[in-house]
Amino acid sequence: MALGAALPGPAVLHVSGLWGPPAEVFPSATVLAVALTDAGLARLIAFLGSSFDRAGAARATANAPGLYPFSRFYPATGRFHLFNTCNTWTANGLAAAGVAIAPEGVQTADELVDRLRPLARRN
Repeated sequence: MALGAALPGPAVLHVSGLWGPPAEVFPSATVLAVALTDAGLARLIAFLGSSFDRAGAARATANAPGLYPFSRFYPATGRFHLFNTCNTWTANGLAAAGVAIAPEGVQTADELVDRLRPLARRN
């Protein structure tokens, strides 16, 4: 399975509708908040919207159940491979939103969190 994940293949989006704040839904996860301007939020929304492979349709259609009862997988644009992971995609989305993160070389969740931690909003 690990070898298959390293080889190029179709990309998917794992989309979850959360019933509460991420830190409450996933209490053991590292959750960091970063500030976005209104324009940055609009760019992030555009990035997210352009990530769905709609196959010419107006709306994306889920192609598989997600990892949680409240999630689904959707076809995505681009290709998934060892050097273009979900963490790379997340870093690119945040960079598109104006977050001062360098997405190059981000492959793991730890690498992403290490780059975001200094930028996280203090509550």
